[in-house]
Amino acid sequence: MPAVQLSPAERDALEKWAGRRKTAQGLAVRARILLRADEGASNKAMPPTSPSIRPSSASGATAS
Repeated sequence: MPAVQLSPAERDALEKWAGRRKTAQGLAVRARILLRADEGASNKAMPPTSPSIRPSSASGATAS
């Protein structure tokens, strides 16, 4: 049995958020995680979702 059990309405809302191009990236990632958990995926089966943090410029300098 999946650890998360979504109702059809909840699943529909999460699928819309995960698929919309205008959804904030963080919300879309969390929606995909919940959808995968509802399908029975374990925490260990899910890849890390946070992007690597890299400097925005080639020199690594930050704007003040």
